[in-house]
Amino acid sequence: MAEFYSLQGRFDKAEKLYSQALELRKKFLSNKHPDVANTLYNLARLYSLQGRYDEVEPLYRQALDLRKNLLGNEHPLVVDNINGLAELCLSEGRSYDAEELYVKVIKSKGKSLNNKLLYITISIINLTEIYWLQSKYDKAKELCFEALELSKKSLVNEHRNVASGVNNLDCIYSLQGSYSTAEFLVLKGLELWEKLLRNKHSDMATGITYLADVYLSQGKKDKAKPLLLQALELKKKLLGDEHPDVATIIKNLATLDLCQYKYEQAEPLLIQALEVKKKLLGNEHPDVATSIIKIAELYLSQSRYDEAEIFYLEALEWNKKILGNEHIDVANILHNLAELYSSQSRYNEAEPLYIQSLKLKKKLLGNQHLDVADILYNLAELYSSQSRYNEAEPLYIQSLNLREKCLGNEHIDVAITIHNLAELYSSQGWYNEAKNRYRRALELMKKLFGNEHIDVANIIHNMAQPYLCQNKYSKAEPLLFRALELRKKILGNEHLDVATSITDIAYLYFCQDKYDKAEPLLFQALELRKKILGDQHLNVITSITDIAYFYLCQDKYDKAKPLLFQALELRKKVLGDEHPDVITSITDIACFYFEQDNYDKAEPFYIQALELRKKILGNEHPDVAISINNLALLYSYQDNYDKAEPFYIQALELRKKNLGNEHPDVAMSINNLALLYSYQDNYDKAEPLYLQALELNKKLLGNEHPDTEIVRRNLAHLRRDKGDWFRYLLGWIFDK
Repeated sequence: MAEFYSLQGRFDKAEKLYSQALELRKKFLSNKHPDVANTLYNLARLYSLQGRYDEVEPLYRQALDLRKNLLGNEHPLVVDNINGLAELCLSEGRSYDAEELYVKVIKSKGKSLNNKLLYITISIINLTEIYWLQSKYDKAKELCFEALELSKKSLVNEHRNVASGVNNLDCIYSLQGSYSTAEFLVLKGLELWEKLLRNKHSDMATGITYLADVYLSQGKKDKAKPLLLQALELKKKLLGDEHPDVATIIKNLATLDLCQYKYEQAEPLLIQALEVKKKLLGNEHPDVATSIIKIAELYLSQSRYDEAEIFYLEALEWNKKILGNEHIDVANILHNLAELYSSQSRYNEAEPLYIQSLKLKKKLLGNQHLDVADILYNLAELYSSQSRYNEAEPLYIQSLNLREKCLGNEHIDVAITIHNLAELYSSQGWYNEAKNRYRRALELMKKLFGNEHIDVANIIHNMAQPYLCQNKYSKAEPLLFRALELRKKILGNEHLDVATSITDIAYLYFCQDKYDKAEPLLFQALELRKKILGDQHLNVITSITDIAYFYLCQDKYDKAKPLLFQALELRKKVLGDEHPDVITSITDIACFYFEQDNYDKAEPFYIQALELRKKILGNEHPDVAISINNLALLYSYQDNYDKAEPFYIQALELRKKNLGNEHPDVAMSINNLALLYSYQDNYDKAEPLYLQALELNKKLLGNEHPDTEIVRRNLAHLRRDKGDWFRYLLGWIFDK
């Protein structure tokens, strides 16, 4: 009866019955009876399901010692007990302790081989999972095949462990990017489950969710959703509405909605899953923390940063309390928090969390684990966002090498890393290096998925960017149109990626002064985003600002103004008055007035943006430096040089503090200060600053980067203005 309640997730009732049975067996059978060991073992498994790990190990140890004394070291129940201990170690993130125990089981010999084969097979399957977690995929695959052969030999082809082995192989192939092989294996596993269980067992539903996962990995969301709904109905029918497995599938359905930007549908599902898990497992369970993290991810996707942070911190606190400070789940949440802060440009807070997570994962999983590659990649992204290209590049390369080692040379994550290296080189103006990496990533994606895959379309779209930066519009245009056609074919006409392609083609036309072609495309993208996301979504607001910028650049101020104010009001409504995106809109309005030389109207908006940034982000945030620089520029244009100078110096010092002395933004601040002195004909102060900025840009961005050209041109103008014609003429040669 206790086991029945346990299967239903009614853990309180199960615990009560197991405890009663234990007391009765001790009383009537003695403390050293096999049935006492069995009850201790069952109670340990129950606590394990509830995440009460501190109480589990002593019970497993008691049961193991008792079984060894009564049955000997080689008995199948002893082997099963060791398996239970190994599973506990794995749940606590102690993968190497678990590995040692599983290897011990597999190497065990003795009598009762037929009875023990089941447990040895289970151990091999579980050891497969450990090697999988350690990114040792070749070892995992080899053991999986061994388990399958052992299962077939001893348990016939249609045994549950054969099906489990097939499902494990599916996961390995899926992780390695072999989705067609994974799909075949899952379908084979489902066929076995159906024969064995006739759609009347929870494992059948688990197999269906595996297939849904494979389709999700391929981006086939339309195929995944009906499978998850089928699995949900089957689990509900077998286990009832309030079971942890039911809550897990509800959470997976919500995750699917999240991937499709269906936030309003996802949120109630995630909250429902969380409430069910809290009710069944209590607040202090790892699965509850996992559900809290999912809700945080939802809020992060919606830019609801304050709410996301609260949930991440709550999950971090619970996991530290339940699992200890050095657990893989703790490392994962530190990583999530770092991503949250990075999204808010809170780089100084994000960086130490990424590094802390990286050190913890290296300690728990070893230096060669796939998770280590992922954090290196994200840390590289962080540095790239800050234009810290020299620090980003080696991390991208480390991540690439590690991913190639763990996943092989032909995997989607390898292609993505190569693609991001291309973007890094493009940002630095290293266009030839960028183009080579883009081509390599494209070839790999085509090899993996064929010519008509969404990731192929994305790379083709991004390949246009270096050409746009170089004003090579005739080369950019066919790439942008090819990406648009592919996105429409794969995703349908009404998808956000299609809207992005339309916007970028509009930008292409705008750069060529083809305003009549650009304008209708911008409105088409706006209407498409409204249709998909509703009138008040952040992406819709971005489209509105795109159109405002379009008019602003053409000096059509009457058309730009209402759009800029509309974007501001919408952002306030969606995000509240004190949000970084609201500050962006306030700054846009300041720029609107600045462009019309209406400095008196621009100034209060720039000041408001500065004060809000200080309040929300702190006095020393990189975005605060941007606001200070904007005010300096305003005062400079008003010929109020005495007021502008301290602002330029403050912005420069803040950027040095945040970014270090060698950063493109620092070089730009030095250039701005030099420009201020040039306006005052203070050439002695200006020239060394221009030279310093030029050397920095040459070192960081290369000779041909647009920012390097700006400083070089400013320096030349200074020499011309001061009448130094010899150095003016020769400077273009020697300054290169």
